[in-house]
Amino acid sequence: MKNIINYYYNLNIENIHLTKGIYYFKNQNQSFMLTPFYQDEKHLLDLYQLNQKLRLTNPRYYKIYLTKDQLPYILVDGTCYVLLGITSVVHDSLSFFDLSKDSISIDSSFSSLLRFPWQKMWSYNLDNFEEILKHHPVSTSSYMPIFLYYMGLGENAIQYVEHILTTFPKTTFPEDFFVQHHRVDARASVASLYFPLDLVIDYPCRDVAEYLKSLFFYNDYDFQVIEDLLLSLKYSSFGYSLLFGRLLYPSFFFDACADFFSEKKEESSILLLGERREEYRIFLREIYYIIRKKVEIEEVRWIVRD
Repeated sequence: MKNIINYYYNLNIENIHLTKGIYYFKNQNQSFMLTPFYQDEKHLLDLYQLNQKLRLTNPRYYKIYLTKDQLPYILVDGTCYVLLGITSVVHDSLSFFDLSKDSISIDSSFSSLLRFPWQKMWSYNLDNFEEILKHHPVSTSSYMPIFLYYMGLGENAIQYVEHILTTFPKTTFPEDFFVQHHRVDARASVASLYFPLDLVIDYPCRDVAEYLKSLFFYNDYDFQVIEDLLLSLKYSSFGYSLLFGRLLYPSFFFDACADFFSEKKEESSILLLGERREEYRIFLREIYYIIRKKVEIEEVRWIVRD
């Protein structure tokens, strides 16, 4: 890999370390990482353009480097790799107030990064998940009630967001989208927010919702803290409604299932989330009533029941 990096990036490397599929090395006091990338080329080209724009005002974002051929990637044995320059970001634990809110103007050049509206992707994920279950041995086991519960919750999320978009006048929709993240891991460091390959464009409630779901996943939440955080947000009724709609979609469960089906995780993680089904309903109910202290949002009856 040393020779390949030298050929494409003109970097002479003495030492290189491979950890979990990522190559790490230094050159002239600059730390680098060469990481695999599994999305399509259009997605990566948009990420490169976004990275260029963000770094003009915020150099904390890791830099995406171009090859000698002016491409943001190389292909090695059929795998796409991207070279990133690691910036000196504080590696403190991530907190709610660290979530990025870099506003940018959206144009067609970032089309592959725009994630709203969510319903189409959620529907696709549910259909794909259902298809996997049809051909997987687990479909005949005691897992099925767990799968059906979280799939039903996903369907509720789709219906809820659809209702929001048909109920609120389009004139009330915010015009600005923000730099957000595919997922937000509450146990990650602040530096994770500046990893450019995880960036998407969406409404700001995305990061907030994913952060809260991560707190639930790690069983590391306090409702008083959550209340203080949620009530500090300057959201309209539309914004809080979208936030609750995104919380309804159990992305943490489908992520765990994806790892399970690809044999990256043991089945115990699925069973544990199955045991916490009622806990998540209560988690959602409490957040619903917290939001209602500030604005009116639509209820989901089976969620808010006592």
